[in-house]
Amino acid sequence: MPVSKSLFADAWAFHVQDALPVAPVPLKTPDKEVVLDLGKALKMICRRGLYHLSIDYHEDPPPPPFGEDARNWMKQLLEEKNRKTEK
Repeated sequence: MPVSKSLFADAWAFHVQDALPVAPVPLKTPDKEVVLDLGKALKMICRRGLYHLSIDYHEDPPPPPFGEDARNWMKQLLEEKNRKTEK
């Protein structure tokens, strides 16, 4: 659900630990609105983009600075990902 709505765009507020929203994509008439799963799209982009080859995910993320809870969550995600790839 958007937190802000205007004539031209909707805006969503979410925390880095939140799942990305499924966003409506309005189309011109007579086509009906479709939805875009932003989380699924981002995962596909990251997988196909091979970012893991050029980004050192063990370094601190770029600004803005994240709080301790968010950094711990990121660290846990990396550890889980590493365990999966080691199998």
